[in-house]
Amino acid sequence: MVRAAIALAGGGNRATIGSCGAFSGGLMALSAKFSPNSQELSEKQIEEFDRVRRHFNEFRDWFFTEFGSVVCRDVQHRQLGQSFNLMDDEERQAFRDFPQQHEKCGQVYSKAAIKVAEILSREDIDF
Repeated sequence: MVRAAIALAGGGNRATIGSCGAFSGGLMALSAKFSPNSQELSEKQIEEFDRVRRHFNEFRDWFFTEFGSVVCRDVQHRQLGQSFNLMDDEERQAFRDFPQQHEKCGQVYSKAAIKVAEILSREDIDF
């Protein structure tokens, strides 16, 4: 799953205008747990999936509260005081050189991972 999520970093392969990789990765982990396994769903499975969507909503709402947005550049701005266009070579290098960049972005994905783990640990749902 980590290998599958690596391109999510930087707002979707460094686009920064997409969702923060920590947010996208969190949804990916929740989807892996709570999404139905079959292609054709029974009425009961559809009802159950509608019920478990609250986990996705909870994570999204928490992320907004915690970081002010789910958009990479907005999260960068809130965490770093500015945002960087990671598709531009010079700005990407400035981002890499930015003091505390690893710590501040690390806080985002660490907090997101903890929140996802909390949600996953509360309930076991099988489809």
